[in-house]
Amino acid sequence: MSPAQPGEPAADTYSSVPWNAGDLVKAVLLILAGLFLAVLLLGGVRVFAASPGDSILWTLFLSALLEGLLLAAVARFALWKHRVSWSALGFHRPRGRRILLVSLATVVLGLLTTGLYSLLIRILGLSALQPPPLPSPPLDDILAKSFFALTVIGIAPVAEETFFRGFAFPALRKRWGTPIGVAGSSLLFGLAHGEVGLFIPLSLLGVFLALLYLSADSLWAPILSHFGFNALALGLGNWP
Repeated sequence: MSPAQPGEPAADTYSSVPWNAGDLVKAVLLILAGLFLAVLLLGGVRVFAASPGDSILWTLFLSALLEGLLLAAVARFALWKHRVSWSALGFHRPRGRRILLVSLATVVLGLLTTGLYSLLIRILGLSALQPPPLPSPPLDDILAKSFFALTVIGIAPVAEETFFRGFAFPALRKRWGTPIGVAGSSLLFGLAHGEVGLFIPLSLLGVFLALLYLSADSLWAPILSHFGFNALALGLGNWP
């Protein structure tokens, strides 16, 4: 590795973090508690609401809440607890000259993997494992459509990469090594989406993104790939 430039870490980001697996466990518990309280306190709104688009809006609300909780957990158990900056999570210049090409290749690989998985599931007749379509806000609800696009394309790539690649991956790698770090953070990534049909393809995407993070030593590379994946998935899905 070439000498570090001013403002960049001297070693790879994920090998020198101060937080650990215990912090990760506490962060996961905080996120689960936040989601539980939201469902407990606001669930009645969904049950008694008469709007036909209520279930979709409820899903969008929980999705946005999850993204916020992911960032809050990282702030609490990494930034504030250990008094580190965002650069400790990987927010600095990527390493390597071909990182844009590799990031785009990761997007293509993720989409191909998801497509092949869906095809295999259809061939095998395992409908329960079929990835669900993206939720579609009511056609005449511009605010809901805009909020949906902002969450999926803008917020999710930053929040999820910050938590799963910037925070969870190095915590697990520090304790159990690179293979467990990649696998564990990717499985958490798949589980976080809450759909049986998404668990396998998104866990595989998580592996690709973790390897990209390893290669680039920067969180901007997987954020870019995650952004591209979500944007194309949205464009190729049921978005009108």
